[in-house]
Amino acid sequence: MSAEDEQVLTQRKPEVPEEESVAPSAPAEEEKPKTGVQESRVGRFLRGLADSMPEGVKNAMHSLAPVADAVHHGFVVAWPYIVTGYRRCKAVYDQMPQYSVVMIYGLIVAFCGAHFAALVAVIEAFKQTGAFKKIGACLSELYESFQKLHLENEKDNSVDEDGNGVSDVDEMSNGELFLRKTALVMRSVDPNKVNKALGGLYTGFLAAVMVVKFEFAKTVTLGSSLGDFMERSVRIVLDPLLDMTLPEEYHGWIELLTKYICRMIGVCIAWTIQFYESLLHCAVSGSLIFSRALVAFLNMREVIHVNIDETYMDEIIGWSIAFLSIIVQASTGFKLFFPFNVLLSPLLGAEWTLRLFASDDTFAGNSTI
Repeated sequence: MSAEDEQVLTQRKPEVPEEESVAPSAPAEEEKPKTGVQESRVGRFLRGLADSMPEGVKNAMHSLAPVADAVHHGFVVAWPYIVTGYRRCKAVYDQMPQYSVVMIYGLIVAFCGAHFAALVAVIEAFKQTGAFKKIGACLSELYESFQKLHLENEKDNSVDEDGNGVSDVDEMSNGELFLRKTALVMRSVDPNKVNKALGGLYTGFLAAVMVVKFEFAKTVTLGSSLGDFMERSVRIVLDPLLDMTLPEEYHGWIELLTKYICRMIGVCIAWTIQFYESLLHCAVSGSLIFSRALVAFLNMREVIHVNIDETYMDEIIGWSIAFLSIIVQASTGFKLFFPFNVLLSPLLGAEWTLRLFASDDTFAGNSTI
């Protein structure tokens, strides 16, 4: 070995084993307890409930858990805006002059009422019977119960009895979470108050359906008859086709689906015919509601000095606006025009729900609910 090689070897530092030079590492992140986000507790609750169900129901409920998570997340995000919007609208409503709300309602009925004929009939009937106060009281009781349950649930979600920095509800299994939240609901909610409120709302809904049935008896009867006649004809063609295309385990649904599809089509045809009669009625009644409230408002502000029972001013204004509303609706093809098509779009769902339930045999006089 040459002298140069010996010099290189002597200058080389001895290698230290890697395990001796490296300090003990911190526990891997996977070893820490995993916690689900708050929104997933609804899905976990549903899965815990599903575990006690029969096998077929269990699979369906497990598949609905992600949907429940998404709905809960959307509700959590939207709820503060809903509360803020309600409070602002309530503040504006409280500051509005007398008769102004009635005037706005009259204009909406005059220009858009034909699209909401069932709702208008229910509103007018409930105004005369005072049912709105009872329904409002039921909703208020439900809201108070919900608020109390929400506060108790927030407290329960923040409990950490073992002091490890993780909420106890996030360390539980789905079954344990289901039992804990069920017990929380039973402790926090007054069952008698909730049952009374829900019963009042259900009674109000039945009353609304009955109003529509009697107010539009001919239309409801026509829609049901058209659906029944269509069902007999459609099933001749549709049943064999569905029998061939659908698996055998789904054949039990064919009759029910065909019935409700035909019933829906029949109801739509009947209410389309009813639309033009309602158009004239709502244009006149809504315009007169507006004009009479306007004259009373101007009298109250001492802009005019007339006797509402003797003057013809309200009739002149009312019939003029009724004629104008028909012209405006005809120019738009009898469709909801902006901004009413946006502002009133949620009411369309309630409108068609009333129409379909009013045309359903469930609410017929010879049926048991």
